[in-house]
Amino acid sequence: MRRAFPWLVLFLLCLGLTPVVFAQSQSELDELRREIAELDEKIDAAEAEKSAVAGDLAVAQEEFYEAAEAVDAAQVKVDAVQAEIDTEEVQLAEIELDLDTFKTALAATEKELTETETRVVDQTAELYMATATQAPLVFEFTDTEEIALSSAYVDDALGNSAELAASLEGLRDQADRERVSLAGAREEQQTLLAALDEKRGRLQTEVDALDEVKQVEAAEMGELQALVDGINANIAAAERHKDGLEADSARIEDELARRAARQREEEQQNDGGGGDGGGAPPPGANGWVRPVPGGVSSGFGYRTHPISGARKLHTGLDMSAGCGEPIYAANGGTVVTASWYGGYGNAIIIDHGGGVATLYAHQTSFAVGSGTSVSAGQVVGYVGTTGYSTGCHLHFEVRLSGTPVDPSPYIP
Repeated sequence: MRRAFPWLVLFLLCLGLTPVVFAQSQSELDELRREIAELDEKIDAAEAEKSAVAGDLAVAQEEFYEAAEAVDAAQVKVDAVQAEIDTEEVQLAEIELDLDTFKTALAATEKELTETETRVVDQTAELYMATATQAPLVFEFTDTEEIALSSAYVDDALGNSAELAASLEGLRDQADRERVSLAGAREEQQTLLAALDEKRGRLQTEVDALDEVKQVEAAEMGELQALVDGINANIAAAERHKDGLEADSARIEDELARRAARQREEEQQNDGGGGDGGGAPPPGANGWVRPVPGGVSSGFGYRTHPISGARKLHTGLDMSAGCGEPIYAANGGTVVTASWYGGYGNAIIIDHGGGVATLYAHQTSFAVGSGTSVSAGQVVGYVGTTGYSTGCHLHFEVRLSGTPVDPSPYIP
């Protein structure tokens, strides 16, 4: 395999979350939001890993197709050599058939040779006997004379059998020539067949090696596809789980918002009304109000994100505050957004005019809605830990024409 996937076990663990149980406390709501944020991060990581695996899968598919083409090309060569071998084997079979025919003819020739030799001997003996009958006095010669006389008989016999002798010699020469010719042809054909067979063996080895590569690529391709399918299935399961968490979170938020509204109504009735801030920190010389009394726990600028671990620009101030603590408008203006805002959770944006706007994030509930005109120090919401948050606090931003700037110079 090209890649290792240690994330896979981790990602699977994220699906082992406890079943969604409806709760109505702020702490349980915060826990749900924390789980949702973690799921979002794991889903994003899984999507990124799926893209990487899909890239590996594309490479494996390309290598598989290349290996398959190489196997096909090598097999064509093997088939061509096999066709040559088949042709040569047909020719060899014809030679073997000729050899069998020759062996039959040779046997007949050798039989004829034997019969011819026998006739020559018989004729020589008959001639000798006939001569001996006509000249019985030759046996009275000395040994030397007898030998000479016998030689004369043989020469005479051979002379009379010249035709048979010539035939005998011709048959022998013919047999020798045919035997040498056919033996040479068979040896040449067998040598060619041996060379072709060796070539076929080498090519078949190449085909087998390439086919093994193809099988390895196919197996890896299958494993990668299985990983992609598994990631897709896990992402789908995580998305379903996240949908359930978000649905419960929305129900809890509604319930808590209703409780907070009832509580504010009761407090206003007890205090005789009023919603302009009451206990808000005093404004500074520039007329701005500190949105919560607490100090700054994380300033404006680049930092390591506490959840994602990525180094990125922190676009505002994290200000210490307890859960449910009132949040005050830093200056007068118009509320342009009071809703869920991604990683900001429940957030309010106030337009102060002149391109200046402020943002108040991670609220547990709102005290005002979109389109509401607010004054400096008016309660606009309540501290929470919604969105990408590790605990109750206020994330406060100042933006000039949409660009985040350090809020510190604006608030007392």
